[in-house]
Amino acid sequence: MKVATTKPIIAGHWIGKTTAGIVCGFALALTSSGLLVRLTPGSGGDAAKAETAMLAVPLVWTAVFSAAYLFRTGPRAGLCLGAVSLLALALFEASK
Repeated sequence: MKVATTKPIIAGHWIGKTTAGIVCGFALALTSSGLLVRLTPGSGGDAAKAETAMLAVPLVWTAVFSAAYLFRTGPRAGLCLGAVSLLALALFEASK
């Protein structure tokens, strides 16, 4: 009698997803923090704006790092999160 094999509910690719979350998440967090500083009204030396941008970095990084595990594979996570990071960086550069 043949025993039916089932696919594991939790797939592999943990190293790729973790790497994508760390690298692309950090880049996206820093870029979004810079966009927050550049696009909000106020003076350049506003302490409250700088503090808010600084505190936003770990929040965005954690959210992107967590979202990396929703992708099916590690390379797909790296590709998608890398594209979003590059798009955010292009927006940051265009906002000068």
